[in-house]
Amino acid sequence: KGVKAVTLSKATGTYVAAAFIVSEPCGIVATLKSGDNVELSSEQLERGPRTGKGTAVVMVVLDNVVISAGKYFLT
Repeated sequence: KGVKAVTLSKATGTYVAAAFIVSEPCGIVATLKSGDNVELSSEQLERGPRTGKGTAVVMVVLDNVVISAGKYFLT
C-alpha cells in the first residue's frame, strides 16, 4: 500500500520531475532540455495539505522537459 502524493492532470502535468523534502528555506533549480535553468526559492512555493491536488511549478511546452533538478541551501 502507499500514499497518493500528487494527482496528475492536464493542469498539473503528466509526470513528477522532482520532489524534495524542505525543512528550511532553500533554492531549487530545474534544467530544461533547451538548456535554460529555472531558479526559485522554496519560500515562493505554496505549501498545501498532503491530500491536496498539487501545483505545477515549472511549466514546459511541447518537448522542452525538465531533465534535472536540484536543491541548494541558502547562505
